[in-house]
Amino acid sequence: MIKSKLLFKFKEDKIKPLKVLSLFGGLETGLDALIDLGIPIEEYHTYEILKPAIEISSKRFPFIIHHGNIETADWSLYKSFVLYKLLLYVICYSTLFLSM
Repeated sequence: MIKSKLLFKFKEDKIKPLKVLSLFGGLETGLDALIDLGIPIEEYHTYEILKPAIEISSKRFPFIIHHGNIETADWSLYKSFVLYKLLLYVICYSTLFLSM
């Protein structure tokens, strides 16, 4: 499990570690936010093709599992991921368009 810098502490028995799937994660600022919030993360998978973003996120978060291009994704890998947990990233991704 990934250690986080806690701004406030969750009770360990109340929140289970997340398995996260990030689409078009860029520098993975969403992961940075989850860590800052103290949300435990079990696995972190990302699909990103921009090489500078991959290099930076790999240095900042060496535990990230990079998968490359979303067009070649094997979605069966994520059947065990719970949908409501993935909604965090749908929200983070949708804010990208607002910031452009």
